[in-house]
Amino acid sequence: MYRSIRGLEGGEVYRYTSSISHDHRIYRDVVAVLMAHALHLREKGLIPGDSWDRVRSSLLQLASTPPSEVLKPGYEDVFEAIEAWLSRSIGEDAGWIWLGRSRNDHVAAALRLYTLRAGYKILVESARLRVALAEKAAEQGNVILPGFTHGQASQVLTGSCLFTAYEEAVEEVEVLLEAALGASLKSPLGAGAGAGSVAPLDEARLAQLLGFTRVYSSPYYASGSRLFLESVLASLAVLGVEASRIAEDLIALAELGVARLPRGHIATSSIMPHKENPATLEIVRSLGSRLIGLAQAGLGIPLKLRYSYNLDLQEANPVLYQALDDAALVVEALASVVKGVELDPGKGAKLVEELRPWSSELAETIAVRDKVPLRSAYSMVAKAIVEGRLVELAGEYGLDPARIPEARRTGCSRERMERVVGERLDSARRVLGERVERLRRLENVMEGLASLLRGRS
Repeated sequence: MYRSIRGLEGGEVYRYTSSISHDHRIYRDVVAVLMAHALHLREKGLIPGDSWDRVRSSLLQLASTPPSEVLKPGYEDVFEAIEAWLSRSIGEDAGWIWLGRSRNDHVAAALRLYTLRAGYKILVESARLRVALAEKAAEQGNVILPGFTHGQASQVLTGSCLFTAYEEAVEEVEVLLEAALGASLKSPLGAGAGAGSVAPLDEARLAQLLGFTRVYSSPYYASGSRLFLESVLASLAVLGVEASRIAEDLIALAELGVARLPRGHIATSSIMPHKENPATLEIVRSLGSRLIGLAQAGLGIPLKLRYSYNLDLQEANPVLYQALDDAALVVEALASVVKGVELDPGKGAKLVEELRPWSSELAETIAVRDKVPLRSAYSMVAKAIVEGRLVELAGEYGLDPARIPEARRTGCSRERMERVVGERLDSARRVLGERVERLRRLENVMEGLASLLRGRS
């Protein structure tokens, strides 16, 4: 090992700096980057033919070797462990592989590949959540229930308006996450430790081999920046916020009796037999908070670092892994709950009758029919509320609270929401198909490289 040349092998430093405990996460990506790099070195004639067969066979064997057989205690990281494994496998010929690369640009590339794959898994699950929400909006679109502002009943809502609100929020979070993942599509390979290499590498070819769509402009940025990681953490924090709000909304509606949560997502109390707890939604809500905390942790690590690679950046990796895991669980759990949730039309209608969240529609009806200023109509309705004759006034103007969605011309009108729900459902299904295909391509990067290796002579 190269550290032994300086007499620095082993030592207590590994106790504090080793990332072996979590490097299994990026093992396959590190191997994929190494395969692409070796292929390119051979393309450039930088690995002699008499050594290439041994290099190629060892890399193919490494690709099928479980991480547990390579990532042993005593190494600083996955790179040292792999280098030691290759050296044991083919001896000095392994040394050809390391030309024109650094752990800095290598780990930056592997992390990007891992982030892309894990990020698109979240986007696939998120699209499934959107499909479930749009289907629920279609299925229970005509159920009326009170909507709320300031925690108080405000206007008559429908199931279609409720579930498309959730679906649209999820879609807009996806826009943020996809934009963040776009930064991961930029290849850092060829940047070396931060200023490049004298080896005649083609950065665009290296990027192409791994499915990256762009190459860096500054090698200092490519190796030393974690902006792609920070962007993903920030977008996942927003996902956590919106998921937490949806969970809290469903919990509140269940407490009102308007929503019936699926039995499979209910837990019981250990001491109170009558209790049924919305356990899954409570976990979603808590994970939303944790995603915010993880984003703060991940953004805080590079906050005051000089603009170059520092080992501090390594500590952001497990933060990223945890955030990606949490976000995947959040969208999967929400989708499962949504598929089974039901609105109670009787309870919804009863609450609309009791809470009377339709005073604004009555005021507008008076203004339109009597051709009077809205504030005059507003005063009439306010006076009727004080006098306890709101229902009577509504009857005089033919306003049936249960049929307000039909009376509306904008917003949560029945006609408009039927069209909107159909459009949202079609869009969510199309996006799901596209993302499943995109994820399949990302997951097949290593297989494609292995095929190239087998075909090279």
